[in-house]
Amino acid sequence: MKKAVQARRAPARPSREAASELKFDLEEFGRIENFLEYEDDSESLQEQFQLALLIGQEAAPYENADEIFGDLVEALDQTRVDANSGDPDARRELKSVQRLLDQSIQSGAVPPPLLIIFGKLFAGAGVDIGETARAAIRAAVKAGILPAGADFYRIFIASLFSEGLDDPFAFHEVVRQTIAIFPIEEQIAVVTGLTEDERPAPRRTAVGFLLDPEDALALAAIKSLGKARGRLDEPSRRRIELIRPLLARGRGEAIAAAFGPPAAEGLGPLSTAPVKIVKAWASIRDGAGVSTLFVRFKRASRFAIASIMVKPEGVADALLHEDLSRADAERMESMLKSVTASFEIRLETWVRMLRRSLGRNLATNNPPSFSFIDVMEALQLGAIAPDVSTLAEIIEALLAEIPDRDDPERIGRAHDEIAISEEFESWFEADEEIDEKLQAAKSRSAAAALVLKSYLPARRDFWAAQCAFSALAVKDSTTPRNALWTNLALVSRDIAGSTPLESIPLMRQIARRSAEAYFAQK
Repeated sequence: MKKAVQARRAPARPSREAASELKFDLEEFGRIENFLEYEDDSESLQEQFQLALLIGQEAAPYENADEIFGDLVEALDQTRVDANSGDPDARRELKSVQRLLDQSIQSGAVPPPLLIIFGKLFAGAGVDIGETARAAIRAAVKAGILPAGADFYRIFIASLFSEGLDDPFAFHEVVRQTIAIFPIEEQIAVVTGLTEDERPAPRRTAVGFLLDPEDALALAAIKSLGKARGRLDEPSRRRIELIRPLLARGRGEAIAAAFGPPAAEGLGPLSTAPVKIVKAWASIRDGAGVSTLFVRFKRASRFAIASIMVKPEGVADALLHEDLSRADAERMESMLKSVTASFEIRLETWVRMLRRSLGRNLATNNPPSFSFIDVMEALQLGAIAPDVSTLAEIIEALLAEIPDRDDPERIGRAHDEIAISEEFESWFEADEEIDEKLQAAKSRSAAAALVLKSYLPARRDFWAAQCAFSALAVKDSTTPRNALWTNLALVSRDIAGSTPLESIPLMRQIARRSAEAYFAQK
């Protein structure tokens, strides 16, 4: 979602008049939903969640609802990040909260309005709310407690689009979070309602659902937008063309059927002021396979930072920080570079790396977020065609530029240098599966041997990709690091091939660090 220096007003919640037809206390719903002021808190995630649950009880005070829910959404998001980074305590905390929510739903302690808000909150934090919560919402819809179909759109969504507010990327995120807990039928009804709405803002918002992770919802969006194509404005049509090459085959065929082939003249010029790319950067991958592509650019006298988060499955998210002074932009740039080793690269290299990342999105049928289109519009790069090169093809292309790629001495030196390189100290394995495998290990050495022999063989492609994509970030940097990228490429070839893992120093290091991480948290 776009991040502005100046605070943006949040889209309004459904009006009381529209919502008054619902069969629950709207005063309660209104108090619960006003939770968007974030503040830090030292309480545990479970304690914060228990406080939020109290708000749903009849006698609970509501004076601090904003802080309670704000703290909870922030804590959920941070705990998710920690869990994904291998923190076992964070994984346990998330499970504990989900278990507490399930028990509260089953005991009848979570009324529908509170459950809707929890659904929105969990979706915003990127945490799965679980099947118990979704089943409760389905039951409420079926029983008529919550509206369905066109009524669902009219009551819950239509009034979000206040006069004078028109940020389709922000609106899409709010709508996506709001409907995430509801059955797919109601989600489709919302997309249909968006496209049939007479106002341009809802139709612009509907375009974002072309990139929804759920194929059924994305195909419904394509069908509905196709029917409304004559009423789509120029920004919506342009965004559809930016999205078109990013869609996997099924969605791509549906787009062609609904909108015809791409316009021969391509995308028309933007009406906004031209931008100047100042610097482009790419980071190596961290231990979870996450990397960042970011640029500093200038429009008129102000600066902006666009950052794109890339995961092994492709482009995952994008952020746009606008209206910055030069000093603010440079500080933000320094912060991004400090997270993971990053390298300044030419814009054409940056675009090439982005195309390869988008190729992963296609290969995994995992579309990028709608916020990515926001960044592409801001950068004025036009439609970008994904590069669907396989890992083997990427490694082969890298090796083709290394004259001594088959020299045993050179290969051995590459392995030794990568294994001791400080850039890759965060590379290790940490998740529930590996924790289960290591429960029987009596020592760190035994655990490392178990990881190397029983776990890492199935992870060859992941770690080969870690090396290959990190090599791409280094290879064409403005400050050459030839030894580093060539070392990475050579090591990548051996990991992807048939070389025994126990003879690859980096893999032994990964196994050792994984064992140490496991025993450190026991």
